[in-house]
Parts: sequence; structure tokens; C-alpha cells
Amino acid sequence: MGSESHGNTVEVCVYRESLDHWREDHGLPPTYNEKADDNLAYLAVPEKAMQEYLHDTDRNSETFSREYTADDTTDFVDWLDSHHYSIKEAKEMANEKQEISPEVKDAITNINQEILAQTAAGQAIFQQGKEAIEASHAPMLVYGKYTGQKEVNGKSIPTFDETNFKAAAFTGGAAVYLSTLGLKDPRFMPAREAYFSKDVKVAKSPTVYLIPTYDKKKNVSRVQKFINFADLTGPVIEKDFSKAVNPKLDTIHQGVLKTFAAREHINKPYEAAYYVHRDVVKFLSEKAEKTAAPEKAAEAKAAPKKAAAKAKNPEAAAKKEAYKKDCAPFLAEFHKREEAVKNYQGAPLTPESLPQDRFMQVMHDSMGKTNKEGKPLSYAYLATKALYEAKVPKDQIVACINNLAPESAKDPARMKAYGTKYADFLTNRVEKSKSYQAKKQAAAAR
Repeated sequence: MGSESHGNTVEVCVYRESLDHWREDHGLPPTYNEKADDNLAYLAVPEKAMQEYLHDTDRNSETFSREYTADDTTDFVDWLDSHHYSIKEAKEMANEKQEISPEVKDAITNINQEILAQTAAGQAIFQQGKEAIEASHAPMLVYGKYTGQKEVNGKSIPTFDETNFKAAAFTGGAAVYLSTLGLKDPRFMPAREAYFSKDVKVAKSPTVYLIPTYDKKKNVSRVQKFINFADLTGPVIEKDFSKAVNPKLDTIHQGVLKTFAAREHINKPYEAAYYVHRDVVKFLSEKAEKTAAPEKAAEAKAAPKKAAAKAKNPEAAAKKEAYKKDCAPFLAEFHKREEAVKNYQGAPLTPESLPQDRFMQVMHDSMGKTNKEGKPLSYAYLATKALYEAKVPKDQIVACINNLAPESAKDPARMKAYGTKYADFLTNRVEKSKSYQAKKQAAAAR
């Protein structure tokens, strides 16, 4: 390897496993440590080499600064080797160069101590078993867009757009810490925003959580104050947090907790959780790709048949496309009904339950159910079937479908395209089913 100097160097973070592939090829011992929380290496790379790499791989400095997978960093190390650039670790870690304030250090120390204390007492969320972990939700940061400052009583205060709140997930040690607290509502709002937002009211003595955050643009770590939604009220505070739940983020968060549960020793939980989070995301991404591969292959195999069917019956294909466009004005009502089904909380069903109550309850219970092939079942169909089995008169069944089924909200578009309503489709489907016909024949025989 050449040792020629090319001027200033930049430090590039790579996975230590990637570096060890190169070390192995050159007869050098590996540096990966299974017991260490941080297995990243920082290479001192000449600026000239960095510019050449970005040019050769058609990247820019912005995309290069993002976090890579192990394969990406392996490619980078291989490129340096093939271009005869010296591969050596920087004497000083890049993250140690950043001055960390005493406040940030104290916050991290407090979080570590809290998690370790909970772990020692056997009360940490990741120690409560599989069911408890899978029932937990990823802690969410809910915020409005910062819109500037305004003068109030001679003081300049921040203002926020409260008409369109956004949500992001806490990651790493902060997420594990907030989960460990056992709070019922997983959502948090920055304290500054909660106090200055006109439509948010903060409880008299709220619990304030100090969480270290990192500003990528300014390359600065700082401590921010957050307040849980349990201590907030007001017209913009939706107490039903189920709307904020993101299954994908929950899966990642639960994966981190499961990984922690399998660890025998955790010395620095705050730092460890960051790298565990990164590895869980990578694992789930690879798993999703493998799972999707057969489906993509099936889709590719079916594509010619679909194209042939479309070419064979262009009118039907055009009608279907037109129907999708005509549905647009009715999607708001569709989503409104869908939310009503999702959040429905009715009394336990009895033989005397009203048809509309039975219809809503069965739709709610059937949401998300799948068949043996894993395809989602129609909850409106199952609810319609339940009404038939309860011997509800057909006109009442049709009324329930028209007034409550989300898909029925699109009836004006359906009538325009096909000349029938969704209720016609569901009732015909039930009445033509084998189970319904068998029961009808058995009743006639009696």
C-alpha cells in the first residue's frame, strides 16, 4: 500500500466488519469485538481519494454522509485498496471531536442509570416477556412546523403551525428509556412548543423528560425537554393515540427491545440501543426483501396475463381506471367511516343487539384478518354475513351497508361505472356462497 501524502484528510466512518474483510486479505488480525457496543471504525482518507471515489461511484457529498450498510462500506474499503490508497484508522474518533456539553453528558448518564436500575430490579420493558414487548408502541415525537417568532407583551415567542402536526419516532437509548417508564401514551411534545401553542394546555405540574437530541445541520448535540400527552389537553390534542401508531416503527422498536432482552450484559444502554436500532432496521429490511421476492416473482409472472386481459377487454380496463378517478371526491367520507370502524367500542353482542351495532362490531373485530394465503378478508362482507346468520331482514342489512360500510361511501362512483351499489355486491356475494345455499336448502328440507 502506498503511503504518499495527498494533503488534508477526512475521516470516514465504516463498519468494523468491512474493515476486517480487508485486514483478513492482508494477513492482519481482525479488530471486531463482539462485546463492544460500538463496532465502527473511522478511516483517515485523503481528500483527493474522497473526491475520486465520489466521482467514480456517481455520488455526491450529501448522499455519502448518510449511514451505509455493511455492504456499502465494504465496497468503499475495497475501492481504496484497489486504487492503492493507504487504509488506516484515524487516531481520533470523529464523534469525540465534537464537544459534548456537560448537560448532554448528564442527560445520557441519567438515562443509562435509569435503564440499568430498572434492569437490576427486573422491571425494564425488555424483561417483561414477548407479549409485553409486542404490546408496546414506539415512543413518538409529535410537533408542529416552526413558523417564526412574534411579539407578545414585549417578549419574542416562537410560533407553530398547529393545523398539521407531524410525528417522528424516538430511536436508540431515548426510545428504550421512554418505554422503560411504562407510560400509557407513547406520544411526547417538545415542552417549548406545548407551552407556546395557543391550542395546547399543559397540566399544572407536568413531568418533564430531558432527552439528548442531535442537530444534523449544525452538528450539535443538545438536551431538549419533552412532555407526555397525558399532561396535555386542548382542541389539537387527540387523546386516542391509536391514530398515531405506525406498525412499521412499532416493529422496529419491538425488535430493539427483543435484542436487548437477549443480552446478558448492557454497560452503556444509551449508546448500545443506537447500534442495535441500526442493525434491527437492516435485518428487517433484508427480511422484507426476501419475503417480497416470491411475491414480486409471482407478479412478474402474472404481468403478461394481466396485460393480455387488459388488451383483450380495453373497455373494462378503461372503466376500472375511470372508476378509480371518480372515487376521489368520496375518499374523505370513506376514511371517516373507516376510522369509525377502527375505533368502534360497543357493548358485548347479544341476540337482542341492534343490526347496526352487530354490523359495526363484526366489522371492527374483522379488521386486519387474513385468509390462509395471507390475503386480507373483507370485513364488510363478514359483517354482512353475520347479519344474514342473525336472520336480520334484508332491507335492514342493506341499510347497514349503505350507512356504515366504508366502501359504500364510493357508491356514486360505483353507480356511474357499474350501475350497482356496494350493498348489491355484498348481499349477492353472501347469497351465492355455498354456506348460505346449504343452510337455505337445509331449512327448506325441514
